[in-house]
Amino acid sequence: MVLNEIESDTPGAGRESAEDAAIQLTDRDIELFRMIHEERYLAYNQIKRAFWKDTSDVSHTCYQRVSKLVESGYLNPVNSRKKKLIVYFLTEKSHEELKKRGLDLGLRLFRPNSNLGFYIDHNLRLTNIRLSFRELGRSHWRCERVLKEIEHRFHWIPDGVLGLYRYQAAIEYENCEKAINKYAEFFDYFGKQKEFDLLFMILRKEPRDWLIDLEYPVERVWFMLYDDLLRNGAKAIMENKAGHCKLTKIAGKT
Repeated sequence: MVLNEIESDTPGAGRESAEDAAIQLTDRDIELFRMIHEERYLAYNQIKRAFWKDTSDVSHTCYQRVSKLVESGYLNPVNSRKKKLIVYFLTEKSHEELKKRGLDLGLRLFRPNSNLGFYIDHNLRLTNIRLSFRELGRSHWRCERVLKEIEHRFHWIPDGVLGLYRYQAAIEYENCEKAINKYAEFFDYFGKQKEFDLLFMILRKEPRDWLIDLEYPVERVWFMLYDDLLRNGAKAIMENKAGHCKLTKIAGKT
């Protein structure tokens, strides 16, 4: 899980000078920079899952590369003391590499700040959701940063937008339960809007009956558990008050 990182094993903990550790950037490095840029930061296990999943832990391929990127000044490991977790930010140097290639999306460099501990759990779990869909072949993802800072065209900004061929699925991750009136207002708005075709409500805990029984368009709104998605992928169960099915039935629509 995201929050089980061990600080003492963090790549780049003992850094060399950037001049002594110059490296040739690869396409994989640039893709890593892009994902960190979009998601603000990544934990080490997310980096390995996304870019070095097929390498063995014995080979230390991911660990060594991340260490080299830190030592060369491309990644900045920051300790979130609240979660006892190291997360990796871009630096001016890596951000410039994205800008040179036209891959920065117009987003500013996101820097560590004092609010890191407040949102880290939600943000890292949301990235896990993105990676889970990516592993199912659903890699067309627009992150909240792009929706909020660049597009400026939505009255309501979801946590992410997943492209499913001609469909656009809004993703909302709920780390904790809200009041019933908040959900009622939200579902009422979603039913009237035309920007998104589907809504995937991904919940940290089992939904209560009153949430499932609220008014919403059952052909468009689906609930699923976060742990089920991470554990079972395409076989994860989606449900609403009309019934249930496996994720692959909905996410596999063409």
